[in-house]
Amino acid sequence: SARSTLENALRRHNFTVFPNAFSNYSDTIDSVPSIINSRLLRFPRELIQKTGTGNLRHYQVSRNRMFAGYARRGYQVVGYQHGSLRECDSSFSGADCRQYEDRLGWLYRAPGGWWERFRWLVGTYQAGDPLLGRVKGFFPARFGLKITGPLALTGLWPDRLASDIIAAKKRSLIFAHLLTPHSPYLFRSDGSIRPIEEWSGDRADERLDAAHYSERYRRYCEQVEFTARQLNSLLVTLDASGMLRGMTVVIHGDHGSRIRRSLGLPGDGQVMPGVFDYVKEPSLRDLQDRFSTLLAIKQPDAAAPAVNSERHGVLTFLAHVLANREPADGVAAADRVYLVNRAGQFQSIEILKYWR
Repeated sequence: SARSTLENALRRHNFTVFPNAFSNYSDTIDSVPSIINSRLLRFPRELIQKTGTGNLRHYQVSRNRMFAGYARRGYQVVGYQHGSLRECDSSFSGADCRQYEDRLGWLYRAPGGWWERFRWLVGTYQAGDPLLGRVKGFFPARFGLKITGPLALTGLWPDRLASDIIAAKKRSLIFAHLLTPHSPYLFRSDGSIRPIEEWSGDRADERLDAAHYSERYRRYCEQVEFTARQLNSLLVTLDASGMLRGMTVVIHGDHGSRIRRSLGLPGDGQVMPGVFDYVKEPSLRDLQDRFSTLLAIKQPDAAAPAVNSERHGVLTFLAHVLANREPADGVAAADRVYLVNRAGQFQSIEILKYWR
């Protein structure tokens, strides 16, 4: 149902979809900087800086080739971002940066008991404030830092973003990094919110047994379906305004679902998705969970939908389709995926050996 809802929305608006696309990295802090700078990274976190203190995971991209290139060509550059990961900065060619944050008031929409709600509120405060993030007394560390990315989009996505695009000047680059269908998987397919107890434990740094894997994947698919409905609403609004036909629209994810099954190894319950933890040949399913990603492109005046079934990384497809050139690092390197090994260096995987 999630797949068909998404495919129908893209087909209706004449997108070309790339069902065999994959990201080069499974961590946002590497994948997003790589994409916006149109090249692979030489080492982890090469193009991003951690800005939070203590356990806070707030980051700022240090270079944005995409923004600089469009600004040089006379485009107005607008960037939408969550406070935890900022790709936009006014120093990037005078970009207009618009930030969305977690809003605790929106939690009233989530059913749940007072204890789960209190834990989530405290975790959100800790995640958003440098001082509270270091407090261990009144706010116990066991509460954990909480970021409710999909819920944080409530005031932006899709209606306000559609209105802003319609109101934008001609020759604008509008970049929006939307934390959806990112964890936690709290939305049902109809947009209602699940009880907090069902999703408060969602994390990316763990491998799951078969039962928990299936349960979380089911909730992920429902959130994908809701996101697809929101995407269709955005596209319908832009189409009705007369703007969509002349626009170039690129929609892509920066990594896979990152919902991963246990490998049966000691201690593999808590492993970050960007870490190389294979001791034998990886399974196709595990690679898909880490790297398989949506890529859909609508060119100006596209007259019909299309499917491109070639197997490439997102960097390769973007270079071929949008710039009519080879990727900066060459196709061979851009069509590999990269995980961080014990030495803290990228270890590549020839994913095309497995990808189908």
